[in-house]
Amino acid sequence: MKNFRKYAVLFLLPLHILLILLFVYGSPADYVYSIATLGALLADFALSFLQNEIFTSRRSSIRIVMHDFRPYLLEKLEIIAADWIIILLMTQGDILRDAYKYCVSGILLTAMVILSAIVTFVTAAARTMMYHDEKR
Repeated sequence: MKNFRKYAVLFLLPLHILLILLFVYGSPADYVYSIATLGALLADFALSFLQNEIFTSRRSSIRIVMHDFRPYLLEKLEIIAADWIIILLMTQGDILRDAYKYCVSGILLTAMVILSAIVTFVTAAARTMMYHDEKR
């Protein structure tokens, strides 16, 4: 279980590939993409909280939170890079002229990953400050 927690966020990459394909090959008013995006965002939050042990850890310092957050942030950047590499491979590097749908999909996925990282860090920091206040 510890190894799963260490790399839990990386399990979102296949879901991101599915979202790219749904957005590009689906119809413009497709509700499946909206539901899949919401599900991916919720899964991202759940796996982020699981990986960073937000609700179970007893960290006493923000420095410890920042130290534990660094590998998680690098994994998030890897997911963003993998999404854009996949998009560039699918469009042969021409994402702005003909394949704007790919660009929009990449921007939405990047925003989703960044939002999840920010919320996870803020929650971890707030939880640490609350635990630090409880110890006094």
